[in-house]
Amino acid sequence: MIFFTKASSSMTEKQNYLLTGIQFCAVTKPYLLTFRGIEVVGEEEVIPISTFIDNVISFANYPDKKIGVLRELAAHLEKINQIVDINCRSSASS
Repeated sequence: MIFFTKASSSMTEKQNYLLTGIQFCAVTKPYLLTFRGIEVVGEEEVIPISTFIDNVISFANYPDKKIGVLRELAAHLEKINQIVDINCRSSASS
């Protein structure tokens, strides 16, 4: 969760990351990691990152499903870390 928060805080207003394949309620919605937290595409709702991750894990009721959800979150986290590293390097060289 700290890495999602770190990535969010390092983003500019124009940057975002689409969290594909992540679901925390019966209705599937597209979520974006932004400088504000987790936003629901097409809505004005902003979800705190800790609440979002807790809800995603809670929604995955079965142990096998939780493992898949954690894998999906980890895959996104890897990609987000790459973006943050690139942003940090480009800021340092500017």
